[in-house]
Amino acid sequence: MDEPGAADSTENEKDRPEQNLFSGYRLLWWPSIAVVLLVHIVVFTAFLRHLGLLVTPFYGFTKTLTFAAGFLSVGFVLRLILQRWMGKDVDPKWSLKSGSAIVIVGELSLILVTIGLLTVAYSWPKVMVQVLNPRLWDAQLVALDRLLCFGIDPNEFLLTVFEGSPAFVNFLLDRYYHAFVLTQSIGAAWFLCDPRARFRSAFGAGFIALWMIGTWCYVAVPAVGPAYFFEDLPQRLWETFPAAAQGQAALHANYMAVQGLASGEETLIAPHFGIAAMPSLHVGIHLFLYLWSVFAKSRLRPVFLAMTLLTFLGSVATGWHYVVDGLAGALVAAVAFCLAVAAATLLRVRCAPSKSVPQSYNP
Repeated sequence: MDEPGAADSTENEKDRPEQNLFSGYRLLWWPSIAVVLLVHIVVFTAFLRHLGLLVTPFYGFTKTLTFAAGFLSVGFVLRLILQRWMGKDVDPKWSLKSGSAIVIVGELSLILVTIGLLTVAYSWPKVMVQVLNPRLWDAQLVALDRLLCFGIDPNEFLLTVFEGSPAFVNFLLDRYYHAFVLTQSIGAAWFLCDPRARFRSAFGAGFIALWMIGTWCYVAVPAVGPAYFFEDLPQRLWETFPAAAQGQAALHANYMAVQGLASGEETLIAPHFGIAAMPSLHVGIHLFLYLWSVFAKSRLRPVFLAMTLLTFLGSVATGWHYVVDGLAGALVAAVAFCLAVAAATLLRVRCAPSKSVPQSYNP
């Protein structure tokens, strides 16, 4: 027969909201990642200055934090609405009992700062790819694309297909792909606001790993993408996918500004407007969201799967990426997902109660 005290203690352990278990390792989880990102920013900025390029790494940082705060707030509010609407069917759920609000606000603030630093750490190496490694691999990627697609150029093929499609189909795909920042931010905010602290932390680790691995893949294999490599695509893209073409024109102007900066000219650089096609993190982040939704047993799995497939299709049709870019992005997503699952396992082991501690007995 189980002892009454032991049963009560076990039951209390199960019912205790995970976000309230704000132990030492979790308190240091996000600040530790933030410090690593900050060191990356400082070292990279010092390297650029060694090359004679004076940049302001935290240019627009307040706007970045405001943007991220907005999406985190939306994610948290949506979680609460769904929790209230579905009642007891939602498990796990946020507990807003006395004392937990401070913990929630504290951790979300740490997440916010960390994501802001990630944006800085990712943006500057990407926008400076042409300075760090000027060789382009577009010709090789085109050849590999045609090899994989049995001699057919997938960018040319898909663009031809959509040129003959109804205008509303092109409009929807164009607008969906153009809203990449919106879709990935909402998806990330949803999982960063998971009521389970272990899942928040593990997802964040994988999310950050994906962007940073992708960043240095840009530098290792520089490529500008089909819209810039093929001379006949820009005009056709303006007619079929105007939102994509407009974005490509804006990024090209910034690309030329970076060249001017490298030549000694005084010019203004937009750090978020870097050109780098290999790998496609557009595809990678959406696949990562889908894989994590499967791991977390989220009911949004079909949504994230559809987003991934549409993103892959749009990335090739709109001329932003080659097919191999999407495949490489999927590989990066798989690696980041494995790291996230490993982090989730580590955190579960750390927060598990020790079996050597005897259960309390209350006769």
